[in-house]
Amino acid sequence: MRSTQSFSLEKHSGPYEKWPRETRLFFDGEFTGTSIPGFIIEAQYELGPGYLIITSQDCPFEESNDFVLLDRQFRRIAHRQLLVWYETFLLNAHWPVADDALVLHYHETLFFKLSVKRRFFGRGYRFGLRHIRRFENDARMKESVRQLRERLSRTAR
Repeated sequence: MRSTQSFSLEKHSGPYEKWPRETRLFFDGEFTGTSIPGFIIEAQYELGPGYLIITSQDCPFEESNDFVLLDRQFRRIAHRQLLVWYETFLLNAHWPVADDALVLHYHETLFFKLSVKRRFFGRGYRFGLRHIRRFENDARMKESVRQLRERLSRTAR
């Protein structure tokens, strides 16, 4: 899994309530022919089957993430949303832990492992999303928590 900066989303104007549910996706400035949920790209990676894009809604009342897997022709081959009522999912940090998996760090000590998995019998892909309950034994996660706390303490001053 390799980080990339090739994708961008169309910018919207006017009242937020009038924005479309999906946004046109661009690759190196060219329209891909695909639209995906979200208004802000939080992360983008190139991996075996194609590209993983993580988006958010850019709205304090819709703090969620959409995970979209595209093939090399930019067709959507998997999608999953992380959205729970009365919960916030502002992505703080993320990093690959395997060729097909990322760790996602949200607020304080909330971590998830997002993995790209082949469906049974090789027909397409799906996302696995597992809550990581014990981060204390992982140096990278502990450091991410420390950095977030430090950044928040500077902001509070």
